[in-house]
Amino acid sequence: MKKISKEQVEDIFELTPMQTSMLVAYLNDSTHQAYHEQTRYRLTGPIMSEYLCEALRIVVKMHPMLRAVYRWKQLSVPLQIILDDQKEPVEFYDVSDGTMDEAVRFSDDIDQQVFTQKLDLEEQAVRFIVIKLKKELFHLIIVNHHIIFDGWSNGILLKDLLEVYCTLKNRKAQSLNIIRRKGYKKFVNMQNNTDTASRELFWKEYFKDYQSKEILPFAKPNENVSGVGHLEFPLDTGLIQKIHRQAAQLGVTIATMLYGVLAALFYQKTKISDIVFGATLSCRPLNLDCFQQVIGMFINTLPLRIMVSPQRTLQEFLQTVAESYICIEEFKDTPKEYIASFLNSQTRLRLYNIAVTIQNYPMSNIVLQGNEELKMELYSRHIATDLPLTIGIRTYDSMTFDFIYQKEWYDEEKIQQFMYQFCKLLEKFLEDNVHNQTLDKLLQPNIRNTQSVILQFEEAEFNDVF
Repeated sequence: MKKISKEQVEDIFELTPMQTSMLVAYLNDSTHQAYHEQTRYRLTGPIMSEYLCEALRIVVKMHPMLRAVYRWKQLSVPLQIILDDQKEPVEFYDVSDGTMDEAVRFSDDIDQQVFTQKLDLEEQAVRFIVIKLKKELFHLIIVNHHIIFDGWSNGILLKDLLEVYCTLKNRKAQSLNIIRRKGYKKFVNMQNNTDTASRELFWKEYFKDYQSKEILPFAKPNENVSGVGHLEFPLDTGLIQKIHRQAAQLGVTIATMLYGVLAALFYQKTKISDIVFGATLSCRPLNLDCFQQVIGMFINTLPLRIMVSPQRTLQEFLQTVAESYICIEEFKDTPKEYIASFLNSQTRLRLYNIAVTIQNYPMSNIVLQGNEELKMELYSRHIATDLPLTIGIRTYDSMTFDFIYQKEWYDEEKIQQFMYQFCKLLEKFLEDNVHNQTLDKLLQPNIRNTQSVILQFEEAEFNDVF
């Protein structure tokens, strides 16, 4: 571990509850891959590499959390140390002299090599790799641990990168106002300055009479396989409109509708009526402007408990889902490990095996569309978590499901089956005049064959086989 001198330190503060959970997962994983994220963007336009690399360095200076390192050994609580100046965060490669195939293959190799490397939180939590493939084609690989920022923050990073790059390229560097946005420390203090007694009372009552049961539908354990898989499924535009319309008619949010379908599917496949899975909540104080442009970890994932009663109507069931979510939202600053300490030893082993993250943060159009000087689009993505299955649902552009799964539990076919069954049940929830139908009726298999309008799966391959 590298020693840090006092002169190198800009600030020191504790971790938020979610950061603490992620650090625990990082330390419990011998490969240190848990919550390693890697995103590759395709950049096009008349790009000047020296300005692009310098823009990345400036963005790192602007945002303290991009200069964070972590210490926990021989400390009563772990700390994040904000360095005054991070070591060189940008790596640059120019492979534009070769063929396009060679350049892409080089980028793919770098992307894969870096993802399999250990990310050392004691030394550096974020890296940027710039690869020039051709004169007006670059790849930007952002390598980071999830502990330093959330999805909303990723949008801030890209927006600032675009703005700083354009300012430098237009030779207006003197107009750059590099303000170090230090609001995250204030947020950490807000998160940790809460009433412990009331949190304990709430979570004990929330999990009253709960018996821990493993909920892993569609899982196919295979100890001979390891690694992380990732599959994406975009939903049909017409169906997205139906989701919005049905949610409005039922008086619930889109998140409630999606959580409800997942809980009902888990019950259908496991016959467990007391469903618990992780739900990611936003903790960013939207009513305070000082946090709107700050990069940091402003989320927490907590256990969401949903009782599935087959005799309830769809309207009643979704109302219970909404009520359960509202309950935990009041105590969203609780660390998962803290909750476990309130519970009996059986429940404490693992509160949930599946986490669901509904990503509805705004992505600036200037980032998604770019401009004539620089356009950015997502090229590839790798994510690792400490759970057998994490389901991300992006709703800020259209609606896309991201499945991140541990290969010892799931394979590609099982994830496809999972998504197909989810879509079939979702379509039932979206039919006309189903508000007062019971879950028992909605969960009965259709006699007639149907073809999902979302994924175009073949019935013969993915029909009810469980």
